[in-house]
Amino acid sequence: MGLLNWGNSFAGQTGYVVADDKGCQVWAPPQLPGPDFVPRYTGACKNGRAEGKGHLEWLNRYADMKVRATWDGYFKNGVYAGPNVFDHAIEPEERSNEYVVHLGAIGVGGAGGGGDGGGGGVDRGGDEVIVFAQNSGAGVMDPCAASMLGVTLNAKSAVTDDAAVKQVMLGATEKLRGICPSMSRPTVQVNVYTVPFAFDAAGRRPLGTAVARVDVVTREISGYSNSAADDVRRQAQQAEASAKLGDAKRRFADFARRNGVTAWVTTAQLDANPFRYEGRIVGVIVSLDRMATRDTALVGSGIGDGGGVVQLKGVTPEFPDNAHSVVVAARVGKREAIAGMDPSAGQLTAIQRVAGEVCSEPACDDWLDWARGPERIVWGQDYTPPR
Repeated sequence: MGLLNWGNSFAGQTGYVVADDKGCQVWAPPQLPGPDFVPRYTGACKNGRAEGKGHLEWLNRYADMKVRATWDGYFKNGVYAGPNVFDHAIEPEERSNEYVVHLGAIGVGGAGGGGDGGGGGVDRGGDEVIVFAQNSGAGVMDPCAASMLGVTLNAKSAVTDDAAVKQVMLGATEKLRGICPSMSRPTVQVNVYTVPFAFDAAGRRPLGTAVARVDVVTREISGYSNSAADDVRRQAQQAEASAKLGDAKRRFADFARRNGVTAWVTTAQLDANPFRYEGRIVGVIVSLDRMATRDTALVGSGIGDGGGVVQLKGVTPEFPDNAHSVVVAARVGKREAIAGMDPSAGQLTAIQRVAGEVCSEPACDDWLDWARGPERIVWGQDYTPPR
């Protein structure tokens, strides 16, 4: 076959170029661009592109047409795939200087080998594996030097199931090892997609829904993240938190209704002006300061607002210690001498316990979290529990 010269059909660009007198095309990598190099191809051709066994020489136009590189082996879709038979589809991407190599569907299960990549040979029905191959220094497509794999999940694969997704990632690396028993990179990144893979308009890969690095030898997974699973967990946490707030709000209202609470007040408000609430049953959150007598406790604020101290009557020595806040319904009395002390020590507001419940969280968050949002309690004002 004589020397062919197709002028500027490939000049100045990476991409498909005509390589014989029948118009068969090959892929020109960045290392061998026109107009510096002229391809000369002999071999099989399919749909206008080199396919199967072939021989390709790259001639340097500006060095007396000397052969710069010789590729003798197998071609797929016009791309040189190496000296061995290569059965996987290849799509070159000019903008990113990468090749998307379609490795096919994977199976599930353990380590398994090569072909189905999943051990056990169970067909998942289309978890498709692709490898983002790059050019070697000589411009030859080399999937075995890839640093990244992609997997497009089929409709039956749950991307929110972390264990299943990790198994798919392992299956993808096994798929790659099937064509590359001795990989030059011990670790690859695996991106899991929920839609068919496609470069964007700028030639960039999309972000994977799940991403991790996988050691192809030890099968260890590191740096794993899964935005879909995270979203499910976040939604579940939000639903749980919302339900918890709803339960707390109902418990708060039920306590007030059951015990005839007409206002929720702070210990500071009771200390400053008990006469406003005298004779009424109020709700108040308290914490033990100390027991004054066997049935009277000196209590301060249980909501961390630094409120004043009042006398809570009608309790027992088993009243919870100051590590626990207590929700109390109590009838408000007057100022009285401090129980157990000389009258000269002064007076404190006295309230008579009607009912009480110990909070399980500091500052009664298990009772009041809902009230720290948009639906705030107006402390000291009249309160009517919702039904």
